[in-house]
Amino acid sequence: GLDVLHKFMWVRLIARMFEAMAGNFAYSGDIHLFLNVLNGAVTLHSEDACILRYVMATYINAAHNFKNI
Repeated sequence: GLDVLHKFMWVRLIARMFEAMAGNFAYSGDIHLFLNVLNGAVTLHSEDACILRYVMATYINAAHNFKNI
């Protein structure tokens, strides 16, 4: 349970950072570092619906906000 909570907080942090950037990401080569956090959380906890839902929503929001990358 504690590991799931830890990964969920990391996913929330990345989601909030993406929302704050709102498409103004200056270093497009580093976007994979943020996506690795999301990929790792979904790989480790794919059976948890809460993490899966939040990661998929973050992917969709990132794809919508960062169309220019």
